Amino acid sequence: MYLGQKVLRNQAIAKIEELMNSDKATAEFKAAAAKFIETKDQVYWNRVGYVEVEDANGNMIAYPGLDFKFNITKFGHIYTEFDVSILGLSFESIKDLTVLGPQQAFQKRRQIRVYAGYGDKMSDAVEIARGCIWYAKPTNPPEMWMNFKCRKWLDADVIIDGQEPVDKESTRWSCFQRIAQILDLTPKWEAQRVDKDKEIGVAFSFNGHNKLHIPDAFADRFGVIVYEDDGCLIAKDKDIAENGGGGNTHTLNMNNGLLAIGNIDLFGGDITARLNDSYKLMDWIQLQSLMIPDAKAKYLIVSKNLVGHLRGDEWFTRYRLIREQK
Repeated sequence: MYLGQKVLRNQAIAKIEELMNSDKATAEFKAAAAKFIETKDQVYWNRVGYVEVEDANGNMIAYPGLDFKFNITKFGHIYTEFDVSILGLSFESIKDLTVLGPQQAFQKRRQIRVYAGYGDKMSDAVEIARGCIWYAKPTNPPEMWMNFKCRKWLDADVIIDGQEPVDKESTRWSCFQRIAQILDLTPKWEAQRVDKDKEIGVAFSFNGHNKLHIPDAFADRFGVIVYEDDGCLIAKDKDIAENGGGGNTHTLNMNNGLLAIGNIDLFGGDITARLNDSYKLMDWIQLQSLMIPDAKAKYLIVSKNLVGHLRGDEWFTRYRLIREQK
């Protein structure tokens, strides 16, 4: 798909150059087109990024300088999945980080964080995802990519002893009690065991309502739109959200990051831009396009897919959008 987008982009560039040299082109169009042609090969500074993985002692270990890939989708649910691959880990690290199923995942409980961005130094990379490692296995030699399948929840899991939390005074437990109080529900803790000496999977629920339904419970109770973004539950007034009252508004065009426009119609569509996680769910994008004038409108971000390969072609964000209705 990305290779197809590159072909379409090259075709668009050729068309812009053709129109720019036309006698019918306005001075405004020629100036904008010249600016675009001038910056079309800009790589948007240097890519920077790295992955941090928790070791056996609970320390987050960074792996700067190693090639890595990621595919992360954020779509407003408490539970999401993302994939990360790292090339160049030592055999010792590969052995330590390998996770072959749920039992090992719960036993090791390893965290992983992905940092990516643009700049001249590693500190310019920003965190774009974090979660727990659910499965990790290397590919066959000689390259041996270490592939991680990761899961991210709202901060809703703790390890318990029997049927009680380890620390009832913890922030998470207090938070769940508050949520239960607001929704008139009774919090319930459940544990599963692999053997008589080890606790593994922990589930948190409200009177049988799984934690995945927390946004729905809030939405039904208070008549609001509720979604999750980067570990936070965010509620917006339904009438305001449905009638143009989203978050911040960002202008996006080919000079500041727009790479490709997908299927855009009167209701919305998909666009691809350079990697950027600062545009949040429920923010607005004011889209500007010389090639597709009909696409110029205001759109609400309802999901975003971040795809990257530090030493490859991919380094972009794909947005799914809903068009503002007037």
